Amino acid sequence: MNKVMFVFLINTILVCSSGCEYSNKNRPKVLLIGVDGASWNVMTPLIKKGKLPNIKKLMDRGSWGNCESVWPFYSEVVWTSITTGKLPAKHGITDRLLQDPDTGVAVPPTSNLKKVKAIWDILSESNKRVGIMNFMVTWPAEKVNGVVISDRILDINGLDYLAEDRSYPNFKEICSPTEFERFKNIKESIFSGIKEDRFPNFWWSIENIDNFMINFSKYLLRKKNFDFFCLYIRGIDIASYNFWQFLFPEGLHISEDDIQRYKDIINNYYIWCDRVIGDIFKEAGKDTVVFIVSDHGFTATPKYSRLFSKVDYLLEISEINKISEGSQTAILKNEPADIHSFGKNIEIIGNLSEKEFSELREKAKNTLKNIVVKETGDHLFSNLEDTKNGFLIKAPKSFMEKNLAYHIIVNKKEYKINDLFINNVYLGEHSNPAIIIISGEHILRNKKIMSANIYDITPTILYYMGIPIAKDMDGKVLLEAIEEDYIKRNPIRYIDTYETAKDKTVQKPIRSLFDEERIKEKMRSLGYIN
Repeated sequence: MNKVMFVFLINTILVCSSGCEYSNKNRPKVLLIGVDGASWNVMTPLIKKGKLPNIKKLMDRGSWGNCESVWPFYSEVVWTSITTGKLPAKHGITDRLLQDPDTGVAVPPTSNLKKVKAIWDILSESNKRVGIMNFMVTWPAEKVNGVVISDRILDINGLDYLAEDRSYPNFKEICSPTEFERFKNIKESIFSGIKEDRFPNFWWSIENIDNFMINFSKYLLRKKNFDFFCLYIRGIDIASYNFWQFLFPEGLHISEDDIQRYKDIINNYYIWCDRVIGDIFKEAGKDTVVFIVSDHGFTATPKYSRLFSKVDYLLEISEINKISEGSQTAILKNEPADIHSFGKNIEIIGNLSEKEFSELREKAKNTLKNIVVKETGDHLFSNLEDTKNGFLIKAPKSFMEKNLAYHIIVNKKEYKINDLFINNVYLGEHSNPAIIIISGEHILRNKKIMSANIYDITPTILYYMGIPIAKDMDGKVLLEAIEEDYIKRNPIRYIDTYETAKDKTVQKPIRSLFDEERIKEKMRSLGYIN
């Protein structure tokens, strides 16, 4: 046997030993649909009433259950964990807003700030063709083996065919101008019955964006042969924030007229998503395994819920909003002013040496640590964690929903604890668990998944597609949802990491003033930031 023939035989044996399931001819395809805020407490009644037939069909033909998310439920953070299989500390997207080191301004995270590869990067490098539609933190659109339509679909000209950084490749290389315009068509608005003056901060364009992405997705699935395609839908989350009290009015003082007018808004968005899921699955093909996941669920905000928000007021009455040490003076402020965040970030701003910064920080922390509750004698704060630019205040959680009539003593003066809080912005809020549904060939039928969490999505998809799992991923393969014979034929393969070739240099956010203001305005409308 000559040397060439020997090498050929060895390679053939290696390919087959790793699982002939994964030949190019029979390569598995995966469709991942992310539905932000989808929750079983809304879906289950609709399924029982026959209102979500496509989702019910996928459940009957697959496995489904709860999916544990990670608190705080910041969508930018959680979706990045879902699509990397890694903890926020590893992937680098740790908050809704991240600081630009050059200016100190808190800005929305950009795709270059991810420290690790997303699932579409790994699959692209494995010669799989991928399609990414609308997923968070994908702008600027990065080069892949396939197509990326970033989450920042809108530019200063709206949905602009000529925009060059909103997609990869550019729109003009993907579709014609006529087709692009057709993607904007919306047959019937779910929000048509809403009184605009009643909800002045409502994110009206979310329905248009979701609809555009759906139409674009169907077009791409018809035109291209994808191994992996993922689509993100945002509208259920937005509708749930604004209309939860009308769907679940028990114990609230909601007029009957308002209940009748708005009670179906959330349900109708779920029903629309169900129809969309059926359409997308049809275009993807019956040989495709479908993953439907959410980043968190939704629940009623506790009746007496308060948010620890007036942090700058706390700094003012503590007389540390402007603080001096020797000849140096610094400004302390809560930045970014995130209403819902449990930990409040305090920045120390000033032209300080390392020693002066450290001394001022300790002085400010000690002032806060000495604040006591008049009625109990307890200290209000116990955990003040140092950060690069200041320190983190943990909210006094024991006082968030009770004891608001108590008082605190600050610099020998008395103040109401209630003055540090605001009423919760919305009557619906993010919660655990999220949802997961997996349906398709080699997936167990009508099986309840018991141990899923958000980090498991990427490892499970990689496994199903015949790609090794990285040992530095924090999730596991959801073997409980997969047929035993398939697992025996295709044992899990591992690799130490996919990050060895990743650029390790510190990245700065890519700035777009139009995008930043638009995104922050949406965050303000949702109560995320002041």
